[in-house]
Amino acid sequence: MGYSSTSEEGAKALEEGLKMNLTLTSLAIGIHTISKEVVQAVEEALKINTTLRSLFIDTDSDMQSDQVAALKEMLRMNARLTTTYVT
Repeated sequence: MGYSSTSEEGAKALEEGLKMNLTLTSLAIGIHTISKEVVQAVEEALKINTTLRSLFIDTDSDMQSDQVAALKEMLRMNARLTTTYVT
């Protein structure tokens, strides 16, 4: 899995794609840095998307960062996701 930088526009595109796709059940993505915008985008998308069950996010962000911690907590609290993985 390759890493990509995610700008605010990229985070918004991720959010919109997840909101509109109602058939996707599993997603694995590589993101260079987990930003506040990425966390917000995933959170907003998962309010709408009810089909996604597994989400894997591979990052080379500092695993102690506030954004990574916020993402992990938000995913943990999402009852529809059965499998989540953030590294």
